[in-house]
Amino acid sequence: MFLSKNDLVSIEEQLNKLTRKVDELSKKPDYHGKLDKIDEKIILLTNKLLDMEKSKSLLSSSIAKDAELLKDLSDQLRRRVVSFKLLEDKASKKLFEDANAQINEKLQSLFYTTREYKKLEESLGQINNKIMQMSKEIDKFNDIANKIKASDFELANYAREVTKMDHEKLRLIRENENLKRIISKERRNH
Repeated sequence: MFLSKNDLVSIEEQLNKLTRKVDELSKKPDYHGKLDKIDEKIILLTNKLLDMEKSKSLLSSSIAKDAELLKDLSDQLRRRVVSFKLLEDKASKKLFEDANAQINEKLQSLFYTTREYKKLEESLGQINNKIMQMSKEIDKFNDIANKIKASDFELANYAREVTKMDHEKLRLIRENENLKRIISKERRNH
């Protein structure tokens, strides 16, 4: 039951009118019964006015407290939003830096493996060339051996040399195969 300022002014005017009427009627002796009723109404209106003033005061106080509480809550929310944004920015930056560091580490490893692979590939190419040269030399020796008469050289010495070269050839072929396996293994690991 809240009244506006206009309502309060209106009630006050009615109260003033009633007071004037009471004063007028108190001057006339035959209106005492009516004066009592008017006095009761004035007292009742005065009490209602006082109650409304108290209610208005309590409401104003409650509204002021609520406004202060809302202001505090708004400030807390604003601080938490700012704190959350800062935390979000830090987390994003940290994730980006961590991902970047991991990518760089993997790239360095890949570059190193690629360099090593190229070195091994070059070595394998050189070994392969040597094997091919040795194979040609062995072929030459075989041609020479076929052309030379058996009586000019001792067959045992020749056989030893050929066996020695065959062993060397087999050793180089095995070494070539080992290098191919190593390169293949490196490729699979990276």
